[in-house]
Amino acid sequence: MAGFEPSTYGRFWVSTEALDGKTSRRSGDASTDKPAIHTVSAWLCGAGLVLAQCQTGVKSNEIVAIPELLRILDLRGATVTIDAMGCQTAIAAAIVEGGGDYLLATKDNPADAARGAQGNLP
Repeated sequence: MAGFEPSTYGRFWVSTEALDGKTSRRSGDASTDKPAIHTVSAWLCGAGLVLAQCQTGVKSNEIVAIPELLRILDLRGATVTIDAMGCQTAIAAAIVEGGGDYLLATKDNPADAARGAQGNLP
């Protein structure tokens, strides 16, 4: 939680960190083959703050950037939420190793994916 103390918000403190990727509009230029900027952000939901951001590589995606972002966050006691892109065993393990809990979205595409994830995540 990058320098924020629970006492800052008193007894109502709930640490929920949402990780999500976004592409910045108009940040690319097709005429020069400059790709758009894509970042993954850690959002502290209760406080309305962005705790950290990590830009993805040109030939990369959120699955590579999320573990980098998790390494710099203090996850102790936090619940981390991530959309279906981040539903990876290694990402769930990194959250648990950091002392946090997770809520990962899954998709039924293919149909057995959600059922398979339930038994295979740490």
